[in-house]
Amino acid sequence: MKNVAIALLDQMGHERFEETEIKSDKGITLGHHSVLILPGEIALGGGLAKNLNISRRIAVAESLERTTVDRLKLSKASCFEWHLDSFPTTCGFAAGFEREPTRMRSYCEAVERWAWSQWIDYGFDLEETTPKSLSNLTQVLLHPFEKVKFFVKKIKVSIVPSRALYFGVVIGERGKGVFPGSRVCSDPENIWLHAAVEARRHFLVTTKRPFVKLKRH
Repeated sequence: MKNVAIALLDQMGHERFEETEIKSDKGITLGHHSVLILPGEIALGGGLAKNLNISRRIAVAESLERTTVDRLKLSKASCFEWHLDSFPTTCGFAAGFEREPTRMRSYCEAVERWAWSQWIDYGFDLEETTPKSLSNLTQVLLHPFEKVKFFVKKIKVSIVPSRALYFGVVIGERGKGVFPGSRVCSDPENIWLHAAVEARRHFLVTTKRPFVKLKRH
């Protein structure tokens, strides 16, 4: 597995990882955040996990997913075959080191985007909930928010007939801003960490960039 990861990194021409330890108020390391950097200081993919090796694997997988989609876009035939002519995004794509878990994440990615559309565009009902427990890492990620809401929906889909999927959403509120994150998976108690990661990323991206005032015509 290590050799496969090294080969993929060489193929992408990576330069290095940039990494940060995520610590509690008491200085205890709770997790790691890894970002794969390409020449030219281009941040390609990121990963966050309790284990450093896993956070790197996630960063590599995300980078591979993005570079693969970019290569598919170069060909009109592959664009048509993979429907990138209609939906030119990575929605429904996944990359990884094991076939079946990667395929399952691809399904979940597609269902997640569909569920957002149903909620926003068609009033899809989501139940607000209180998680039974949140890991220390999840709580640290949500710390910047003044208020946090959790929503969940059980979904049965034909592409995964053997199990139910759960659509979990975290909404972090800070001032006048609302920062969402989400995940779909088959374990209702395993959706909050990734959703919190997304909410925190949206918060950081927004707060570190100046707001652009649009002119009305």
